Amino acid sequence: MIGIAIVNYKTWETTLRCVASIERVCTRPFHIYLVDNHSPNDALRALREAYREDGNVTVLDAGKNGGYGFGLNCGIRAAIADGCDAIIASNNDIIYLEGAIETMYDCLTSSPQIGCAGAAQRTESGGEMYSAQFAPDTALSMALRYIPLRGKLELRRYARRVRGGGNLPVFCPMGGCYMLRAEAIQAAGFFDESVFMYCEERILGTKLRKAGYTAYLCMSAQVIHECGKTTGYSKTIEKIKTVPSVLWYGHTYLGWNGFYDLLYRVTLRINLILLGKYNKDIKRELNAALEAGKRQGGEDKCAC
Repeated sequence: MIGIAIVNYKTWETTLRCVASIERVCTRPFHIYLVDNHSPNDALRALREAYREDGNVTVLDAGKNGGYGFGLNCGIRAAIADGCDAIIASNNDIIYLEGAIETMYDCLTSSPQIGCAGAAQRTESGGEMYSAQFAPDTALSMALRYIPLRGKLELRRYARRVRGGGNLPVFCPMGGCYMLRAEAIQAAGFFDESVFMYCEERILGTKLRKAGYTAYLCMSAQVIHECGKTTGYSKTIEKIKTVPSVLWYGHTYLGWNGFYDLLYRVTLRINLILLGKYNKDIKRELNAALEAGKRQGGEDKCAC
């Protein structure tokens, strides 16, 4: 059976649309595990009321807001306990299209070495989205992730790589919609709960490789990603919110030292300045994020 772990935080109406799309198109036996990450509004009550008589859905209370990976782990562990051999880790702002789940499952089960199969995402208007990273990060490439024009160049390279379609080997999926082999996610030690949000897929790709598993992107598994509806952050704020996770990823998995820290901090500030977003409020928020990341990265422990 296929388990589907979906993390909800406040935006329960978005979660309803995601679940409705799954129930509309999935033809394989499945069970959905909705994990509410201790929403401060009535989301948990609303979800329990909505699925009170739905045998395909279990609503779980995470008990605290431990971050996205923490919420996914709650759902994944429940799915494994119920005997699911494959589990989708899903944002709640994903709309599943016909055949997407079945295609990911067929790819995942085609070889015992495949630990992850990701879906190809589209925008609400049908445009192509960056859905996977083909090459592993290095300490230098991650430190320079915000150099000007790099994002556009990566998107162009991605578009060329996926042009032929099919199932493509990748380092990790991106964007919050991929299926995991139950044995693989257990061997990898589940999601790293030291990061609150962002970098989950990069860390997952690293841990799966270390456990001996590969990842694929399934271009015929199509989903719509309603970007921004999960967090509500602007692109600028999102960059800043990633800082603690990037610093943790760099130090814990890529061997960062002070040199790479400096490169990352400088290029991020330059990026914000060039975008015209580096006002007093953004500067204050960025400094707070850097300080939080410094404290987190300073723990110097390896979760891989």
